[in-house]
Amino acid sequence: MQIIVLFEPGLPSTGRPNSLIELLRETGLADIRVINLATLLAEGIQGDVFCNAHGEFYPIDIEPRLLEFFRAGGGLMHVGGAPFETAMSFASGSWEKVVRTFGDLRNHEGAGALDREVDVFRAQLGMMTYVPDYALDDPSGLRVVFDGDLVGCPPWQGDLPRVGLSLATTIPLFIACPELYLDDNRAYQAKPLVRESHCAGVVMSPDGTAILSTLLLTKSWGNPYQLEQSISMRPWAIYTGACAADAQLPDGLLAAMLRWLKVPIVLPPIDLSLSTLHAGETVTPRVYPYGTLPVGWRIAGYQRALSLLAMQSGEDTEFRPESPVTLVDGAVSIAVTDADTAALLHAVRFTILDSAGVIRDYVDSAVVVWRPEKLADSPALTANGRYFDITTGENVQSSSWVQGTNWQDRHQFAWTWHNPNPLRIVKDAIAMARAGMQVVRPHYFMPGWMRTVPGEVYADCCPEYYADFELGSKISERHLRAIEAHVMLFNSLGVTLMPTLYTNVCPTMGNAENWMNSSRMVAVPGLRAEQRRFAELIMARFGDIPGLIWDLCNEIDTSFAMVGNWARELQLIWGGTGQAVGVGTFTMKQNMLLGEAMDWHSVHIPCCRVQEASFHSGKPVLLQEAWVPTPATEEGEQDLEAYLHRGIAWTLRLGGAGFMPWNWNMMLPNWRAGGSFVEYWDNELGCAVHGDATPRRGRTVMRNWAHLLKGLSFDQSAGAQVIFVYPLGGMEGGGVTEYVDILNRQHIPFCAVNDSDIANCDLSKTKLVILPYYGFGYSEATWQTIRLFARRGGVVWAHNDSLQTDEQGALARERIIPLLGGTEQIGAGAIHWCHGWNGGSRSPLLHLETLLESMPLLHTEENEFPLVNGKLKFTERLSTEELTMKTDWGPSQKLPDRQLVTRIEVVDQYQQLERGWSWEGAPFIIDGITLACPTSLFLWKEAPGQYLVAGECVQVAGCSVPPQATLLSDAGVEYSIEQAWVRENETWYLSLNGWQQRHCLRLVLSKDTVSEEKA
Repeated sequence: MQIIVLFEPGLPSTGRPNSLIELLRETGLADIRVINLATLLAEGIQGDVFCNAHGEFYPIDIEPRLLEFFRAGGGLMHVGGAPFETAMSFASGSWEKVVRTFGDLRNHEGAGALDREVDVFRAQLGMMTYVPDYALDDPSGLRVVFDGDLVGCPPWQGDLPRVGLSLATTIPLFIACPELYLDDNRAYQAKPLVRESHCAGVVMSPDGTAILSTLLLTKSWGNPYQLEQSISMRPWAIYTGACAADAQLPDGLLAAMLRWLKVPIVLPPIDLSLSTLHAGETVTPRVYPYGTLPVGWRIAGYQRALSLLAMQSGEDTEFRPESPVTLVDGAVSIAVTDADTAALLHAVRFTILDSAGVIRDYVDSAVVVWRPEKLADSPALTANGRYFDITTGENVQSSSWVQGTNWQDRHQFAWTWHNPNPLRIVKDAIAMARAGMQVVRPHYFMPGWMRTVPGEVYADCCPEYYADFELGSKISERHLRAIEAHVMLFNSLGVTLMPTLYTNVCPTMGNAENWMNSSRMVAVPGLRAEQRRFAELIMARFGDIPGLIWDLCNEIDTSFAMVGNWARELQLIWGGTGQAVGVGTFTMKQNMLLGEAMDWHSVHIPCCRVQEASFHSGKPVLLQEAWVPTPATEEGEQDLEAYLHRGIAWTLRLGGAGFMPWNWNMMLPNWRAGGSFVEYWDNELGCAVHGDATPRRGRTVMRNWAHLLKGLSFDQSAGAQVIFVYPLGGMEGGGVTEYVDILNRQHIPFCAVNDSDIANCDLSKTKLVILPYYGFGYSEATWQTIRLFARRGGVVWAHNDSLQTDEQGALARERIIPLLGGTEQIGAGAIHWCHGWNGGSRSPLLHLETLLESMPLLHTEENEFPLVNGKLKFTERLSTEELTMKTDWGPSQKLPDRQLVTRIEVVDQYQQLERGWSWEGAPFIIDGITLACPTSLFLWKEAPGQYLVAGECVQVAGCSVPPQATLLSDAGVEYSIEQAWVRENETWYLSLNGWQQRHCLRLVLSKDTVSEEKA
């Protein structure tokens, strides 16, 4: 193996030891040839592996030559800092840094500021760097831990990397299907895998959390740059430790990297033809080695049964002893049989052993044990007024806030429904459950989506993918088993699974215009019939499982009558066993126009653009796909924290039922050759973790909010006073939101009831029923119900036109309805008939507003929400300087002036503070002491004198001695605090170091600090 090392005299170097070239030669494992810039430009790279001797600096002129080399299968070795971090150009006798922006790209796409920096070259290599979630301000407690099988270096406490590195695993779909090279290529989610990395060295914090990658050993079983994937690709070995010029490297590191670069065979992901194991079955996971197995080498197989408790406790997956393997048609397989009744899954590993018995590569996965009877007590979400009930067995959390996240398998994306890796999925699920996530929303669930989006492109580059997806509703058992695996893993951890289905899938879905403005699939009878059969097939297997909730995605659509009819057809199937069904698009008006088809609504919008009217539909409304596109830089991590805080607080304040940002993990699409703003932006959508599972600051924010609101029950009793009736279907252009806008302007609690349910609704506490104008009509049962309600003293507000037809739009000739507006007295009550459209100076809505003002209705208190046994109190300030996020579609645009929430307090029925969140340094006074933090502070009272807080610098005033303080992890483990409290002006200060800031702090005050009387 020959390594070509670039060394250009005069070019700055950083991050690598000066003796790198000599150290490489001393290993004796490769032929080292050193060339300068002129030679590289003239000859290209005439060797097997490229290495840059300048660490993070490199000449920008070599990019075309490097791309040519890598596209031909060349290997990469990098030592010292992030590879290709700083492009340099030689001009006027010196080397200068090159800053590239979108404006420099001839073929830039999408939206965004053209002066924004863009790292095109690294994106073309599938590389993306990130900073740690919190600053490494105290490196003394940090250490680098290396993979014991592939590297074998002891833990290292030398130079740490400045940034982490993730590598994309996919091929650009544009290469396989050039016609999909569009302004907004929505077809990237199903690119076939061709490359994956061992994160063989990570920076670990004292609590055992991996916070940065530092050694990546990348393997390829295809060519990420060519449609024809049979071209042999060499491995890459990248070490990002930022070494000083005279620093030493970890013992054995270079030798391990060179051994990896010489590996002649690698193992791609394990193929699970069946992802779950049923009783009495044997499943055979297999792997197709890529390369040639040398004489004397062999492939070994291992398996181990793991319980949920073992996974949660972090028990090591020890794969011993060996299990017999079978070699058939180039595939190595292992037999897995369910012999452990306590197992949640059977972990599987295949390993390549050389002639000396040394491990040269391995790959892990697992088969999930399908025991649906164990899911009988998994949490079930049901709509209740404007919030959700969460039922777990006999326990019901009524009228609860729900927090969750959108999620994709960070390595396989849409392929998780074809060939999942349960071992990786369960780790994500455990992390979500510990962070308090109650719902997870995966995409691309329907096989119709996966067949029609990239279409026939897989016939050339990955034909086996579609071979497992039969035509129409006859979906394969493989697909169903993949769904079983997801359901079993998430539901076992108490996380509700929310698969997403699409209303507008069509054969030309790859076209951006069709993405936004087509509902062809719901208009074609044959396609609708296939979807119904698919739904019936799915529900026959999963309908009895409580931990499922179904989501329809309707971005953006105008065919509401057609979509509404389609949605009702599916709702009868998806929700036929009691599982809730919701729909989401960009605005509440669009959701409401679908009428009574859905149990709940969601709004897809950036955190910074949430409008006050987004959450007033009378049904539960989630802020879902909340976009927080912030780059993984120091500034971006701060923006991520700030916008998540504001978005969640604003959603809660405006009456939202929950918050689900996009995305739990960072996606890893590879850029197309020309670069694309859209895919660059999508790379930054991860709110919680990066592609290698290291945390972003958003994970801590989401966890703290979930824990703050856990167990709270909103008191919705006042909402029964006004019933807003959803018709079966709505008319486009109708002023659907005008009614609820009036109710909310007057702070009148109300709830929504479907036309099909109003006859069985308890109206004993109801004073007013509103039947809005935008409906096609209302059922005979509703007609009889409102007249009986009026006779008993109730008030009804209705349009003459809308009640003249039934729910199917047929004339209801037997109904006697006044021709014009007016009040019809019926018994002790009345029906207020309104005639005409909702516009102009004589709008019927003016009459409704007057009617509401005249009725003895309850109004909510300003800046307060009632809770069962307490209140939620908000403190706000007017902001006139709100802008969109710098990385949003329209960056740094002025937003309307609005009230920003700066503090939320949870008080009991005696007005005593129990929990709270504050922003911008707003303090809390509790039990006679004052708690504050300059930025964000969460507070939970455990007992008098004992509190949990979360904040980077905690301030305590009102006590004579400092509190006892310990860190509390998500898993319930406590860690001691070494740093001491500092006292200034009667206030105690405790600043937490970087890794500590992701934990809660338990404060215990001594008895002489908090008296029994105060308690």
